[in-house]
Amino acid sequence: MTSTTHEYAVVASPALVSAAVGLLRRPESIPGISGVVAEALPLVSHVIEPIALIGVIVVAWFALRRKEMVFFGTDQKHYRPNAEAGTTVGLLLTPFVMMTLFLSIRDRAVAQYFQLLLDISLLLAPIKGFIARAHQSLVERVIGLGVFACAASGIWFLVESKFVAVAVMMGSILAYWMILPSLLCRLQKSFSAGEALVLSDIAVLLLVDAVISTLAQLAPSVLPSRIGLRQRHAIHTFMHVLIFGMLFIGVVLHPLLRAVRSASSTEGQEKRHIHLSLAFFAAAAGIVAFIIRPWTALLLGGKEPFLWRAVRYFLLAYWSGAIYLGVEGAIRYLSLFGSSKAPGPSSALNMRRKYFHAMAVLMFVPGYILDAELMHLAFSVSISALIMIEYVRAFRVWPVGAEIHSFLQQFVDKWDQGPVVLSHLYLLLGCALPVWLNRIPDKTFRAGLGGIIVLGIGDSMASIVGYRIGKTKWLNSSKSVEGTVAFCTSVFLCFMMMDFTLRGVAQLLFVSVMTGLFEAFSDQNDNLVIPLFSVALFNLF
Repeated sequence: MTSTTHEYAVVASPALVSAAVGLLRRPESIPGISGVVAEALPLVSHVIEPIALIGVIVVAWFALRRKEMVFFGTDQKHYRPNAEAGTTVGLLLTPFVMMTLFLSIRDRAVAQYFQLLLDISLLLAPIKGFIARAHQSLVERVIGLGVFACAASGIWFLVESKFVAVAVMMGSILAYWMILPSLLCRLQKSFSAGEALVLSDIAVLLLVDAVISTLAQLAPSVLPSRIGLRQRHAIHTFMHVLIFGMLFIGVVLHPLLRAVRSASSTEGQEKRHIHLSLAFFAAAAGIVAFIIRPWTALLLGGKEPFLWRAVRYFLLAYWSGAIYLGVEGAIRYLSLFGSSKAPGPSSALNMRRKYFHAMAVLMFVPGYILDAELMHLAFSVSISALIMIEYVRAFRVWPVGAEIHSFLQQFVDKWDQGPVVLSHLYLLLGCALPVWLNRIPDKTFRAGLGGIIVLGIGDSMASIVGYRIGKTKWLNSSKSVEGTVAFCTSVFLCFMMMDFTLRGVAQLLFVSVMTGLFEAFSDQNDNLVIPLFSVALFNLF
């Protein structure tokens, strides 16, 4: 068995369990369905998503036989060199996460709304196979069409207005068709196929959520009652506004940014470089003031987004101190670990990167425990800020673009072979996604801390132990058994120290072992995929 087969087994087995749980649920146990309604409810209404997920699992098995996954409009040069395709992760991970979240929800309105997002993730799964430049057998195509039909039927059944149902399906497919090639062609060599698929899934689902939340304020009568979800917390609004607003700035101002980079690399154009950089900052500020700010006010309905409390001032001071000491330590002492600018594994580069994993634990764990809502908002602010910093770095925007580029080159490895440095964004996104998703089923803080612990503690321990004492390699893998044992043990002990209950030992042991095996067998970027997998496991068990 190859490492990709092992990866498939690790992901598909709990995904199959989640589908079985969905099939075995009685209709009256579904939020908002009881009594006579449950008896009269068509069978398809509560088994259609589990059946579709089983179909995705089968489609992923067929796709596993192909060593590469190349989509129409792209060729091999657009993908990260020497990376596995990540077929299993790309096809199966997002629907699995969405299914487990849906099974965990107990609120009727939230369950109906989230069922729509689940159906969209299932609808997109066969689309990924249809747009791939690969021969598909007749059986594979039939199963893919069956998954598409199930997901489309789920949306059709859920949404009262058939016009809105068709608009949701066509809009999601069109958005996916635009986002996926844009990621691969605009940011060449930055992603494997699996990573691009997962990021496109996240982008489409967030975009659908943002559009629905905007329509709920602009034209509430247009939205069917089942998907309106009128009651939204301000922190969800800020997540949409900050992330999509910052991406909007990059798209609109891309010609100006290219001019800035051209001026920075041309001799004798220093003044033009400064003027263009100032124009970029002015234009970005204008977009914030005249587009993003009014959109935020619309979504918030004029209400105060949150009330400051003393603990929030304490957390802001704590984070400021941690950032200052962390960056100062990076500048002063990380040079002791040597220098390695070539992509690829090295002990020095590994220690420098894990330094920031440790910083993530020190900053985010206290913040999440003390004020989960502020942590939710802080992640949105931080990710939007890192996107802006990446604009400044990638296009050498005056006055600090070149300095930021030089600093980040110390941490570049095989994951960052394209025009953008993604590892720091992936680290922050990996810590943020469990925090954001944990608000949906409102589970214990273990699930919310999953990304921080598996990346900040587990992944760091696996990497350090694997480099130092790892001798026994997994079959067809460069990762060691010793590193995986260190991952599982450290994650399990950390969670036990935070919330020790005998009832939760079996759950934590299962999550720790399965996540450790996934880390061992997956060749996708750990910072992106491991936190999502851990969230799914926590919500499943």
